[in-house]
Amino acid sequence: MPDHSGSAMGEKISIAVEIAGRTYPVSVPEVDRAVVMAAKEKIAVTFEKYKTQFASLERSDLLSMVVLELVTEQLRKETQSSEQLNKATEACSELSQLNTVLDKYLSESQS
Repeated sequence: MPDHSGSAMGEKISIAVEIAGRTYPVSVPEVDRAVVMAAKEKIAVTFEKYKTQFASLERSDLLSMVVLELVTEQLRKETQSSEQLNKATEACSELSQLNTVLDKYLSESQS
């Protein structure tokens, strides 16, 4: 999570986050409360999915599977974002080169 300390928006609040039947007190910047609660919900949904699929597994094994799925999903998104950024950077470079060529052409045609 971003560091919001030192700012007015960095006021920390304590919230109770339940994960896999256990409640954890968590102190987060107030601006991150909604993100933490959304993360908690995503963990809960994924945990219940695995709990239904693999009823015989222990909670720790189910949580390991949840972590693997969610981190894999996050890394996939980061890779896609990085690839999109690279493509956008290449497009900007090509546009800049085209602009240079057009400027040169226009200055030569006016001479």
